[in-house]
Order: sequence, then structure tokens, then C-alpha cells
Amino acid sequence: MTWRDFTIHVMAHERNEIVEWHRVRAVTYMVYRMNTGDKVVKKPEQIMPLPGDKLPDRGEPMANEDVLRTIKLFKGNGTK
Repeated sequence: MTWRDFTIHVMAHERNEIVEWHRVRAVTYMVYRMNTGDKVVKKPEQIMPLPGDKLPDRGEPMANEDVLRTIKLFKGNGTK
């Protein structure tokens, strides 16, 4: 087996693992939907997040001035 063949096998195995985890998440979600009476239903990504899922947008990062102001606010509130 050449290095190229080995790499192809590894990539195929990783892809199959990802597909299997998505299948597990789908089954888990079906069980959740059947056994829950919640009005607000969670999404499958919320129940079982997977490494390849898109992360929710967290907005813009804080500006440096806001960070410094926050640090200055909480600096004096520690115990001595």
C-alpha cells in the first residue's frame, strides 16, 4: 500500500465516522422529540453538538477601551 492509498483510506474512514456521528445525533433527536413535551423544541445541534457544526455568531468583540474600562471597574472589587 502506497502512502497515497493509505491517505485515501484514512480520509474515507474519517468521513465515515462523521457520517456515523450525524446518524447517532439524528436518532438521539428523534428519541428527544418523542419523549419531550416541551413547547420550545431544541435543534439537533443544541442537543448534541459535533465538531464540524457551525458555531453560533457571538457578535463583535469588545473594543480595547471597553475592555480597559471593565478591568478598571472590577479591579477594586477583589478581596485583599
